[in-house]
Amino acid sequence: MVLKEFISQLMESGHVTVSSDPVLQPLEEVGTLLQEMDLLHRANLAFEAPPFEPDAGYWALTQLYRGAQFLVCRHLGEEELQRAFRQSNPGPVSHAVIYSVDLFFQYLPDLIKLAKNTSAGDPLIKVLNRLGADWTLSGVGAGLSGPYAVKPFVENPCLLQLYVDRVLQYQELDRLQDPQVELLAHRSLGPHAQLNPEAADYLKAKHVLISY
Repeated sequence: MVLKEFISQLMESGHVTVSSDPVLQPLEEVGTLLQEMDLLHRANLAFEAPPFEPDAGYWALTQLYRGAQFLVCRHLGEEELQRAFRQSNPGPVSHAVIYSVDLFFQYLPDLIKLAKNTSAGDPLIKVLNRLGADWTLSGVGAGLSGPYAVKPFVENPCLLQLYVDRVLQYQELDRLQDPQVELLAHRSLGPHAQLNPEAADYLKAKHVLISY
């Protein structure tokens, strides 16, 4: 039942519990909850979100759970860590896969911060950082360095807006390198540039003028 409880806790409060049990429920047993989380998430997004891909969502769910598990259960060794995260990609990348992975990897930056606060030399941090780098949309807020691969989702209005909103929220302004990302950031600030002066100054310095 660990994954069912984990998903429910994410939807209800964002505060989760994990166990050291290595056995996780299969997709068939948590599919309904995955669909519920998808509906909850997409209702708060701008534009139409891509379709939900259950296999990709389940992969991200298990990776997030394993990450939390290794953070809490300190007796689990590095060999077990590497084995748990051996599969670094759920399949061919598409807008639907990126959206479905982000359904759970949106919590990845918080997990990375917790890991860093727990032990700066923890090998778990390297594994989680790699996931954040591989999934650019989900890595915003984790303080990762570039380059940032926005090409896989930059043509999707929903995913691009979600990315820009996070970049502005977390002030990771070095992510405003792609012209489409930069332009949307300018439009998103709009007449309220004074609410985010750092981003406004950054864009002005790059000759993206904020004036209305």
